[in-house]
Amino acid sequence: GKEGASKNHTYAIQPLVLKSANAQGKSDYVDGLTPDVSKNEDISNLGILGEPTEPLLEAALNHIFGRSQKAPTAQQKRAEENFKRVGESGMFEPGYQKMYLDKVPEILR
Repeated sequence: GKEGASKNHTYAIQPLVLKSANAQGKSDYVDGLTPDVSKNEDISNLGILGEPTEPLLEAALNHIFGRSQKAPTAQQKRAEENFKRVGESGMFEPGYQKMYLDKVPEILR
């Protein structure tokens, strides 16, 4: 229920936890996966998700098929330089949006 919930929270996330393994049985990706191909997103051209011309998918397909990657245009470089990250005012505070219980509730029998 919402009893005792912080009134400052307007949304929540329920993480899905699982463990997967690749074809070699490797499953511990503590530091994430290192990409074989690096591609910066162009915020002025995100493309259509799933279309072969969508820039990130196109880069992956080019790598798979051994095609050369397209060099970023001058416009893309300018857009990347002018990109400003946005967020919420408290997002760098240690307790920002932490969801926890101060006291474990008694189990009703």
